[in-house]
Amino acid sequence: GELVALTTRFTDELMGQGLTKRILTLVSEMSVTREFERLQKERGLGSEKHRKEVSDLIKECRQALADSLFSWTCQSALTKDDTLALIVHLETVTAQADGSLDSVSLALVMALFYCLDVSFIEQGTEDREVHSRLMDSQPWKLPGLQAVCRLAWALALRALSQLPQGSALVEFTEADEALADQALLGDVFLFMKEGILGCDSFTQEEFYVKQLRNRADEDARLVHMSLQMDSELPSSLRKDLDHLMVLIGEFYSKDPFGLELGLEFWCPAESLQHTSLQGSYLGMALQRPPHKQSENARLALCEHPQWTPVVVMLGLLQCSVPPVLKAELLHSLAAFGKSPEVELNEIESSCEEYPLTRAFCHLIGTLVESSVPVNLGAGLRVPGFQPYLNFLRDSVFLPFPTRAYHHFIQETVELQGEQVPAHKPPGHSIMFHLLNDSPMLALCLSLLEEGVRQLDTYAAFPGEETRALAAKGIQVAQFSAAKEVMFMDLLRESQSSLLVSPLEQLFQGVSPQTRRADHIVNIARYLYHSSSNPEAAFQSAKILRRIAIYPNIQIRLVIYQLCASPDTSGPTMRYLRTSQDFLFSHLQHLPFILT
Repeated sequence: GELVALTTRFTDELMGQGLTKRILTLVSEMSVTREFERLQKERGLGSEKHRKEVSDLIKECRQALADSLFSWTCQSALTKDDTLALIVHLETVTAQADGSLDSVSLALVMALFYCLDVSFIEQGTEDREVHSRLMDSQPWKLPGLQAVCRLAWALALRALSQLPQGSALVEFTEADEALADQALLGDVFLFMKEGILGCDSFTQEEFYVKQLRNRADEDARLVHMSLQMDSELPSSLRKDLDHLMVLIGEFYSKDPFGLELGLEFWCPAESLQHTSLQGSYLGMALQRPPHKQSENARLALCEHPQWTPVVVMLGLLQCSVPPVLKAELLHSLAAFGKSPEVELNEIESSCEEYPLTRAFCHLIGTLVESSVPVNLGAGLRVPGFQPYLNFLRDSVFLPFPTRAYHHFIQETVELQGEQVPAHKPPGHSIMFHLLNDSPMLALCLSLLEEGVRQLDTYAAFPGEETRALAAKGIQVAQFSAAKEVMFMDLLRESQSSLLVSPLEQLFQGVSPQTRRADHIVNIARYLYHSSSNPEAAFQSAKILRRIAIYPNIQIRLVIYQLCASPDTSGPTMRYLRTSQDFLFSHLQHLPFILT
């Protein structure tokens, strides 16, 4: 309690001293171009690497300023003056080349969304300036952003009009329809799709996703009400409706945080009061349909004699329909292909694979980590954990040596009364090609080399395609390093005649591009870019950790540049020392992985 009081007093003092306006001023004044001009005059800029580091630092500072203001508004509404200052700042915001907001502007827009709610209006009836500012006909630099803010304010006014205290604020609430009309004229839904949903940082912040979800759902309800009142929509509103439907479709198809927000859209949940819950949701928890039910519905669709969704979908796949629709049909077929339940003795044993049993053991292990409730199963049987223990002991553990386990045996399928050989699982083929000097491995290593070469230039490349390809290439390399021991063991157990080579040997091969044995050096160079590409650096460190356990490669990790370089001029020890510094200066950044 004392810590909370101290922190609250400190932050309140900062906000009282004008922190919001100071943050907005710094965000406006601080730019990469302006700071580079100042540093250039003082000759403070060095190599491309130094310029990239300075540029990243400036961007991080602007982002931290915007994020701090967003974090504040998530927990406490800004004052009238601070909200006005935020609106004035957003009036001057411009879009990027692709029409989307940058991550700094997006954070400030989301901060304003948190301000424009019913709680802000309830602060007092004299706060007319915010309302007047949003009603002002003066256009912003980005009309779409102005339309989004107007729509957010209109939704807040509509919500307020439904409350008992709304009757005292009729002067404000009567303007909701006029604001909504102005927003529609400004192509509000198109901007929400391209300007907000199109921003790369949108899917990286859970509260952004939830905030826009609330806006999109309210928009859909308003449109639904309009359709009920007037089935004949003007062409302009019909266009806005199309944009809204596309927006909702794209929004719910993306679920980076596993929030399953689509369930709440299609299956309206009941609100349950939970006094134990705290935070921004004010003790409200949502109840979703049980999983066995988002199962019963699928089985009903499949088994009903008059419904043939699988047949229809397979038929549509053979028709001339857009590729996007075919992709959705395949996703739907994948959902229908899930089995509702798998029994250990009947199905898992015959398949020689035990994913459900392994998942059940993991679940039980997690549940009993703290304690086992003594009244478990009371009212249905003798209370206690014993039935679960009996199952784990008698049905899982004791039969373990007598069960068959699916390795790389030859698969067969019955076709016209006879057994014909089938291809092995796709992972088998992928691992075989990655553990041989194959074109697939050569392409992966080539992507690694090209990716780190681009990163070493410290220049922004359009579209980030090369960066993304490099990240995938090193991810594939790390995957093969993680699986190679198990794969080779399974090959030996299945008495296969296939020959494969360990990755640490393949990584010592000569690159066709450079004619040098520098694959390991290329992998290690990703560690230097851990700030701009943390995922690629993380995968790189894991690869080095796995191959470093082999004695024949440990010394090469230190002297590899000396052995691979055609230029042997200069003192040998100095070059060796440089190689050591090169590797260990990178590896020390990630000791938690290497240990």
